[in-house]
Amino acid sequence: MTIRNNLLILFSFFLYSSLIFGFVYGEDFNGGSKADFFTIVTNAKLFILDYKYYILNYDELLDRNSPVITIIIAKLIEIGLEIPTIQLIFLHISLLLCFYFYKCLKVIFYDADKLGLKYLSLIVFLSPTFRAISIWPHSRIIGLLFFTISLYYFLKFRFKKKKFSYVLVNNFFLAISSYFSPNFSIFALYFFIEYLNYYKLKIEIFYYIIFSIFLAFPAFYYLFILDVFFIFAGGTPGSEEYLKNYLVISYLSNKILIISSIIFFYLIPIIIIKKEIWTKIKFDKFLLIIFLFFIINIAFFDYKIEFTGGGIFFKFSNIFFSNNIFFYVIAFISFYFIYLKYINFNNLLIIFILLISNPQLSIYHKYYDPLLLILFFSIFKINLSKSYFNFTNLSIVYLFYFTLMIVSFYKVNFIN
Repeated sequence: MTIRNNLLILFSFFLYSSLIFGFVYGEDFNGGSKADFFTIVTNAKLFILDYKYYILNYDELLDRNSPVITIIIAKLIEIGLEIPTIQLIFLHISLLLCFYFYKCLKVIFYDADKLGLKYLSLIVFLSPTFRAISIWPHSRIIGLLFFTISLYYFLKFRFKKKKFSYVLVNNFFLAISSYFSPNFSIFALYFFIEYLNYYKLKIEIFYYIIFSIFLAFPAFYYLFILDVFFIFAGGTPGSEEYLKNYLVISYLSNKILIISSIIFFYLIPIIIIKKEIWTKIKFDKFLLIIFLFFIINIAFFDYKIEFTGGGIFFKFSNIFFSNNIFFYVIAFISFYFIYLKYINFNNLLIIFILLISNPQLSIYHKYYDPLLLILFFSIFKINLSKSYFNFTNLSIVYLFYFTLMIVSFYKVNFIN
């Protein structure tokens, strides 16, 4: 046991050192995280020059990310911290994501090998997005951290004790997460349904609603009363022409096909380990319904490469084949696994939340990394057991994420 623990410590230090190495050499596997960070820094300096004006006119800066991290960075600059020091502070705060991911795993897989759970939580270090937005601080990484903390208390409520204090703490950290990254606010729907199912219409559910309103009121006041609605700020290339001929069904089809393909991408190591990719396809009426749903979405799909983003399969299809055919094939496979093999109300609700949490026209793969990894091992119901966390299985997941890092490096340096 001592040897195994020492190997874990050594491996953790190696992964941490790789992140520090990335910081020193300006690593950016997302390709745009460095530019995004310096946009935040530029806006932070504007806040310093005229704090009141830019608070009340933040939407003029054409930044659809929350102003909270901009304000924090402005205050850190004001007290005399250099930009690299600020980066290092946020980088080390981001490391808490691995810690709370492990705590979530330990609640659910309480009888699994703890070392296996620790190794799984460390995979976050191989996430291209985690590395990029830890080195180049972004509101999304802090939002994801607080979202994972909120998940931890939710899981304690679900699997440990039905203590109302867990409900309130879960709600509190979800609110903090949402103030950093508003996309996470939609998960309140998921938590609310769970709590409503347990408490019904007892007094606790009304306390929960009142507390939620209290937490959300500052955001509501800022967005709708002061009318600083920054959520859709920042133009997507080609979006103006698209919006002239805007069809709601096309917008929805774009989301459904692309986001489903991204979800499938991150499911691949789980599908391989469960050996489900080799099983025969069962032809029945449900498969026919899925096929018809797929055809309808194909008919209205009109996401364009100039919008940027689109997910790994969409970009691969357009860059190497100059069409959407390969993407459509993958999208159908995605539909088979997501809407047939793993379909249940719980998973459908999470997928619905993932769809509506990305309101803008552009859809980026990085928005779902490492979020989906955390969701698959926490609230997605895909029948994982404690035996999943053995050396062979974890090696497959590590190989998957290591390959993703190589692909991200190639994309940033040779395609973008």
